[in-house]
This record gives sequence, structure tokens and C-alpha cells, in this order.
Amino acid sequence: MQRKLSPVLIELIQDACCKVFWYKKDLLRFLRLHKVPDNNFYLLESMTKAEFLGILFCDLNKNDCHHDLIYNIGVDIINMSSFPHLEKLENSELKIKDAQQSIKNLKPHIEKIKNIFSDEERKEARRLAEEKLRIERSLFLGKLNELSTELMSLSETQLGTQEGGYEFEKWLYNLFILFDLDTRKSYKESSGRQIDMAFSLDGQNYIVEAKFTKRQTSVSDVDIFNGKLKKLADGTRGFIISISGFEKTALISASSDRSWILMMDYTHIFSLILNDRISLPDVLKRIIRNASQVGNSYLPVSDF
Repeated sequence: MQRKLSPVLIELIQDACCKVFWYKKDLLRFLRLHKVPDNNFYLLESMTKAEFLGILFCDLNKNDCHHDLIYNIGVDIINMSSFPHLEKLENSELKIKDAQQSIKNLKPHIEKIKNIFSDEERKEARRLAEEKLRIERSLFLGKLNELSTELMSLSETQLGTQEGGYEFEKWLYNLFILFDLDTRKSYKESSGRQIDMAFSLDGQNYIVEAKFTKRQTSVSDVDIFNGKLKKLADGTRGFIISISGFEKTALISASSDRSWILMMDYTHIFSLILNDRISLPDVLKRIIRNASQVGNSYLPVSDF
């Protein structure tokens, strides 16, 4: 965001330059440090500092893109607190007093511009942040919609097939990744048993059993998955995610004493997550919290 300085402020900066730098060589060194265009520097040899600075700042003022440069010169000048090169001159006290007065005259104008620009910068930063969030949100919803379409198509064409089961595992992985969960794809544990997916949430490790069958998940499915859990490190918990839901006996079995199995089905996926009502991490956390507090591995959507 470019600054636009008033003629009064530019004149005050010009005057301060003239009084703060007594020797021409010190003035030129300062201007070069600020990368001031040196087209007119040669004029200083045959002119007074005041004449030279009048021409220089007049030229700089013609181009709005140089106003930031002029402003930065002013900022450096108002931060000056000592004038060692003036102390060695005749009538040094008077010259230092003039320099200090020029800085005193300039400072409130610079501070005013600084505050105005800081407000504008904050507004612009806030606008950019909001725009970034809007774009990210739009992209997220677009990907969520794509996943919804993919799952509906997969359910209509490959439900209950082995290939459909593999595709459902991939689909679940993509869903978890979309929500930035620390997730691992399908792998085999040390005894050779297949683990469909694994993830971490709040420092706790979970393995996932993805069920993409036409029938509901049964108590025998729960027992098999429980066997996998017992082979893993103590404290590892499991989620069964079933596209067709669960038999009542399976829900009872998973909620038995010392069971580390949690359950999620199509109602959680479609009604809560893909509809953007509740995020996947929050759905998982509520199911986990319910199991810890009440002892039920399954939390119906109606209780969310």
C-alpha cells in the first residue's frame, strides 16, 4: 500500500535534511543509503544544500512511487538523537538546536502518517486474511462435495464387492486427510493381519476397520476386529466404520466391559460430515467422549 504525502510534510523533511546534515558529503551518503535516484547529485557541487534539496524533493514529489522513499527518510531523521558531526562546528549549540527543532516539527507529522498507515495495513491484512479463509473454505467445501458424490456413486455401483471395499478404504483415507488428521493408509501388522487404516487424534492411536458390505456389521465382525486390537500395543483403540450400520448384538458386544472398539456408520458420514454440519474430528471426539462417559461405543446421530 503506497503512501501519499502532503506538500507540508515533504517540505518539513526537506528542511530537516538541510539542518541535520551540515556537510554535503554526509548528506549525499545519507541519500545514497536510502537509494535516492542520483540523477541530480552533481548539482550539489555548485548549489547550496537548500537549493539542491529543493530541486531533489521537487523531482521526487512528481512520482507517487517515491513517496514511500521520502517517508522513510523522514522516519530515519526523527529517530536521530545525537549529532556528532555538528558538535565539532562553530556555534555547534545553535546548529544542534536548529536540527532538534526541525526534528520536533517533523515528528508529529510522521507519527500521524505512521498511525494512519498502520490502521490501513491492519485493515488490509484483515481483508486478505478473510479472503484467504473464504477461498480455503470454498475449496474445502468443493472437495467435500466431490467426496460425497464419489461415495454415493461407489455405494450405488460397488457396495458389497471386494473392489468396492478397497475403494472405500481409499475414500476414507482421503476424507481423513481432508480434515488434516494424522492418517496411515492400509497396511499389515506384524502377524500379517490387514489393517484398513490408522490415525492419531489428541495423542491417542486408533486403527480402523472399514466395512463396505450390504449386510450390517455383525457381532462376529466385532470379535474379529477385537482380535486385531489385542495384537497391537496396549492402549490402541479401534473404530469400525460401517457403511450399512450395525446389528444390535454388535453394538452390545462393542460396548462390553474393557472394549476399546468405537463405531461410526453411514448416518454419521452423510448426515453430519458430508453435510458440513459437524467436522470429522469433532464427530470422532464426541463418539470417544460418549464411550468414556457412558460406556456406549455407538452414539446415534440424533444424540449429537
